[in-house]
Amino acid sequence: MAELEALYEKAPIPVFNEIRAFTDHLSRCYRDNVDEKYIREQLSKARNHLVRAIFDCFKYINVYYYKRFKKTDRLFNFSRIREIDFGDFKNEYDRLHRKAFEAKKNAKKFESKDRDQSFKYYEEAYNTFVELEDHLAKYQNRIKWKLTYSIFRISLKVLGYLVIIVLTFFASKLINCEQIYDLLINLF
Repeated sequence: MAELEALYEKAPIPVFNEIRAFTDHLSRCYRDNVDEKYIREQLSKARNHLVRAIFDCFKYINVYYYKRFKKTDRLFNFSRIREIDFGDFKNEYDRLHRKAFEAKKNAKKFESKDRDQSFKYYEEAYNTFVELEDHLAKYQNRIKWKLTYSIFRISLKVLGYLVIIVLTFFASKLINCEQIYDLLINLF
């Protein structure tokens, strides 16, 4: 829950609803004149709400990382990120990226079938996302330089095109097209 609040700077309401339901079922166990069967039922329901709260936390964390890395991927698409460490950075980034998203997909798949397996996959996805974050942090300065270099290259290309357009416009105004035609005819 603390990680979720740190990422979003707030706690999602569905998680609080599950926690509220969890505490509600726990409090029902302390009513007067309740039998052991009722207490077991309430504890089972409380456990289910707690599990759903944990899964909701994992889901919100996965959504955060999905958006984070989708944005990162868009930045990488137009830059020369592959050149960092002769491609080793991007290869490791891609490997961790695939591993995290595969674990997230498996966690969703197993959520209704096998909660323990789903929990392991959610945990694996989270740990891999953190590893991916660390990998990006390690190369942060080189990534910024490559992105800046890519923006500079694109800007130079645009500027070059604009210069060519302006020169072509002025050349067409200064030189009569008939003179160019006559010159070409006389040459051949």
